[in-house]
Amino acid sequence: KEKIAEKCPSLFLYKNVDSIEYSSNRYLNARIYGAILLLASVIMIVVLLSVIAVVLSNYVRNSIVDFGILKSTGYTSGSLIMPLITEFAIIAIISSVIGVLLSYLILPVVNKGIETQVGIPYHIRFLPVPFVLSVLICLALSVSVTYLSVAKIKKIYPINAIRETETKEKTNKADMSLAKTKLPLNAFFGFSMAIKGKVRSVII
Repeated sequence: KEKIAEKCPSLFLYKNVDSIEYSSNRYLNARIYGAILLLASVIMIVVLLSVIAVVLSNYVRNSIVDFGILKSTGYTSGSLIMPLITEFAIIAIISSVIGVLLSYLILPVVNKGIETQVGIPYHIRFLPVPFVLSVLICLALSVSVTYLSVAKIKKIYPINAIRETETKEKTNKADMSLAKTKLPLNAFFGFSMAIKGKVRSVII
């Protein structure tokens, strides 16, 4: 500032401009914008995690017969839980990466608003550490909620399948019939769960 004033005496009026004050204003405005975006993000994440929990809880409750029969054929609780965790981990990684990339498209608009208020430009650049942290946080939250939602699979026993099969067949005639299928048992349930999983993934 002083060097410019020496070279260009006609700009002496700018000599009293406090660049530190401008920088602090820029910082304060950026913090306000950041707080608003963070609050919106937290609300959105809570809603999405609630949707995941509800969908998975309903899925487990409606699939007690399937899980019971699968356990009777040798499947363990872990082998039934891990595919669901993997499914939602993949969804979380893909969606969080897309979300970060979209945020870099929105950021110039926010930056422009701060520039017009404060007058100090800011050059946007990719920040790898926040990017990795964002993906890891979304992944950890999704995996945690998924596990807590499907952990009740551990409490399902093959006897549940025997007790509920008749009721399920009476109330759900449109489903694929186990008695009429010619597929092997594992193939039948794998195909049936894949169809249900597709609908579940579309909802999420």
